[in-house]
Amino acid sequence: MLIVALALGQSSGQPASGPAADSAAGGAATAPATRQADSTADSQDQEDGYFAKLQPTQPRPMLPAEVTKAFIIPIHGMIDSAMVDAIKRKTVILESRGAELVIFDFDTPGGRVDSAFAISKLIKNELANIRTVAFVNSTAYSAGALLSLACHEIVMVPRGMIGDCAPIAMGGELKGIEREKIESPLRSEFRDSAEANGYWPGLAESMVSYDIEIWIVQNVKTSEKRYVKRNEWNMRVQNPPGQTESSTNPSAEWKFLRVIVPTGNLLTMTTREAVEYGFAQAVVQDMDALKKHYNITTDPTALGDTWSERLVSFLTSPAVTGLLLLLAMFFGYIEVNTPGFGAGGTITLICLAILFGSRYLTGLALWCEISLFVIGVILLAAELFITPGFGVLGALGALLCLAGILASLIGNAPNMPPLPRPGLIMDTFLRGLFALGLGFLGGCVLCIIVARFLPNVPIAGRLVLNTLPQVKPKPSTDNAVIQRIRSGDKGVVEAICRPAGKARFGDELVDVVAEGEFLNTGTPVVAWRNEGNRIVVRPDKHATA
Repeated sequence: MLIVALALGQSSGQPASGPAADSAAGGAATAPATRQADSTADSQDQEDGYFAKLQPTQPRPMLPAEVTKAFIIPIHGMIDSAMVDAIKRKTVILESRGAELVIFDFDTPGGRVDSAFAISKLIKNELANIRTVAFVNSTAYSAGALLSLACHEIVMVPRGMIGDCAPIAMGGELKGIEREKIESPLRSEFRDSAEANGYWPGLAESMVSYDIEIWIVQNVKTSEKRYVKRNEWNMRVQNPPGQTESSTNPSAEWKFLRVIVPTGNLLTMTTREAVEYGFAQAVVQDMDALKKHYNITTDPTALGDTWSERLVSFLTSPAVTGLLLLLAMFFGYIEVNTPGFGAGGTITLICLAILFGSRYLTGLALWCEISLFVIGVILLAAELFITPGFGVLGALGALLCLAGILASLIGNAPNMPPLPRPGLIMDTFLRGLFALGLGFLGGCVLCIIVARFLPNVPIAGRLVLNTLPQVKPKPSTDNAVIQRIRSGDKGVVEAICRPAGKARFGDELVDVVAEGEFLNTGTPVVAWRNEGNRIVVRPDKHATA
């Protein structure tokens, strides 16, 4: 299997170079704590020309005067499929918490092509309405450069490096059409990000392909300068003698100035070069200076990969979500069908607490959604234990529980209604809905099994903390009504058994306990055994309608 990665140009045998040898060797020039990039002009040509500022095709989201909801996502080490999954989870969290600014903290040598594509699409599509900043805190090579250009802005430390995104094959060498098949979509992705965020597309593409030569050309009438690809501008410029092997056009409106990226090299920029070429919008010393630059007034939330965050993401995964619902239904049913409050009720509460608590910690479940579910449970309990039958309270409680659970699957911002939107939010919702559906069906199956076999399963009886008394006290008088009921006597339920209720045997109305299931009013029953102070009944399956 051929695995393609984005790694340093030196790894593939291609030299990584920028436009100035002294910058590549000596690093970026000394910069103040915050330095705005006020021009994209090359320093050697500022006095005799200018670069027109490129306008992003995708407008940047506006930031408030004071940023209070900022988040930091580290992009450290190799970029792989695990990082894709992590960024997906964090993207849902960002949207659910109403993020205003997202800072991607880059220090990476590169990674897999497919993973880089997936994260780039996530940044440009799912986070299009949130200002994203690529903070090159050290290096953003290869796949890191691809992700940096996908962000709305790039900010670098004084001695940062960015670029060099040539694909390499693990265990092989990419040549000819095989290399072009990988580089072509890569160049398209770089070009799309460059156009969206106002960078020179040719310079962006020269990070990918080493056969792209980049020139600076200048309009002879207006003095405007541009970064262009040689293969697109050959015969369209006036070439000074000896400066290039390309054919000259003396009548052209543009003249050749110099080569920025020679053929055979990949564009890799220092911080100074990234500013000059229009990629970096600012230079800051560290993260604290970056916070001041964007006027972040509250500490940003770091969405790293600590053990606690990995645990929460595990608990909110679809598989665990379905399992928690299944267990909550199973042990809830056991609790309702046994007297007192025991292990079944405790486990049910724990499962529900984990189900909603983990989502609350990630911002998926809001207080209003949890409140809906709690109110629904209260209404269901009132229907079961206070009012007879199953009516308005039960139906309303079931609807509120369902609404609370479904709303907790949607990563909506606090000021947005919990409605799934196309994209990652919808995908997350559908996966969670599928998992809950499986959990609900599994819970129903287990409840049916429990209703049928619980009385004969010793282990299930041990789950009940408040067990039935083993002593069978006799009534105070020998002629008590309950003493006249014998095993096999037939009667009818008068008060619904949940599991305790009342049943009439002939003219006698006595307290009974249903074994293993609820019995509605009017259900024919048969006395199963007399325990002295109560009658245990079962449905009479042989009764005629």
